This record gives sequence, structure tokens and C-alpha cells, in this order.
Amino acid sequence: MTSYPKRLQVTNPSFETGAAPGDGWVTVSGSPVFRTSGPFPDPRGASRYLSVDNPGVSGTWRVRQDLVVPAECIADVDAGLLAASMRFLWSNWAAGNDIGFVELAYLDAADAILATAPSGNFPDSPQTWTPRTFTAPVPSGTRKVGLILGGTWTAGAATDSYFDLVEAELVLAGDPAGEVGQAYAEAVGVAVSGGRVGQVYAEALLSAASPARTSQVYAEMIRSVADKPATAMGGTIVCVVAM
Repeated sequence: MTSYPKRLQVTNPSFETGAAPGDGWVTVSGSPVFRTSGPFPDPRGASRYLSVDNPGVSGTWRVRQDLVVPAECIADVDAGLLAASMRFLWSNWAAGNDIGFVELAYLDAADAILATAPSGNFPDSPQTWTPRTFTAPVPSGTRKVGLILGGTWTAGAATDSYFDLVEAELVLAGDPAGEVGQAYAEAVGVAVSGGRVGQVYAEALLSAASPARTSQVYAEMIRSVADKPATAMGGTIVCVVAM
């Protein structure tokens, strides 16, 4: 029996190689560019991150990467048992300035799109990385999952919808741990600025249904705490135990 969550291998998740939008990613619409730092937020993956469109032109722009469904997951996909989940960091330039969103696209064996699932628009996160998670059911017949990163221009010289550290996995549909993890990422991501603590908490809760990942999550939490001063994290670290 296949164990879930099942990590999907994202190529170039922090946009470090290749011309924009980077190796592994393709431009659906727009003119994506890479950003580095000040006055923009600092990259979290390494030295750069993605901005979905450079010219200040009205419209909605997207980049995409298609991930193959592992062979051992196909029977569960066709039985309607799975959902796809994305995790990433997101930011924009200023409050009320440009809109960010993601979509999951589901492709069949002939690369035809069976369905798409939109996240809805993100709340503003001006020049501060916010961990976000989006999960949607996988329709029967899916053989690839498309990760779509998007933005809609509202003002200024570019469409300032920024992405870094993109991850994806297959999870059991309706898994309470996955649903709680998504909600917790939203809440903690808004409350905590300048750190990956929200992302780590989401990882911890999502791993409740997968004990094999617990040690990896704890390692992530320890590294996050060690890498950030107390003033950057704020709040109280909470230990959540799954029964």
C-alpha cells in the first residue's frame, strides 16, 4: 500500500537556474522575471525568486510546471482517493498592489487538462514572505499535476506577485490533518512575519497522518529556530501531538 503524503519532485523550486521563469517552469502568459533583494524581500531559497510578470500591463499572468503522478499512486488517483497539495512562500509589493493566486491543473495521459482548481486571491503580504498551502481533490484519470503560479496587475510598473520555495505532494483526500495544516498555515503565516515558522507548523500538522516524516519536520523546526533571532519569530512555539 502506498504511504501518503507522497512528495512530488518539483524542478527548480526556488528559481535558481535558467532564464525566467526558470528551468522546469514554462510561461503560460506574461513576462516573468527574477527578483533578488532590497527594496524587494530577500530570497528564501538561495539568491532569487520569481515575479510572475515584469511590465506594468493590466492582465492576469501565469507560469506552470507539470509533475508526473508516480506509478504507485495511479490506482488511488483513479479511485478518487487523493488530493494534490502545494506549499510555497508568497509576497507582494504593497497593500492593495497586485493580486496573487495559484491553481492546480489536472492532465490526463494525453496531456489534456481534465480540470483546474483555483486558490482564490491571497491577502496582501507587502514585502514579507507568507507561507501558504493550497489543496484540491485529484480527479480520476489524472496522470500529471500542473502547478500554476499567478498574479493579476492592479497598479505600478510590474505585476508584483512573488513566489519562492515551491513544494507539492499527493495526500489522502479529506485527510483531517491536511485540512488543519492548510488552515494553520494561513493563520500562522499572517501572524508571523519574516520567518518560516508558519511553514514549519503546517509541515508538522500535515505529517500527523504520516509518522515517517516526523523527524524531518522536527529537523526543519530546529533549523528554523536556530537560523532566526527570537525577535524575528515572535510568539510561542507549540508542540502538537497527533493521537
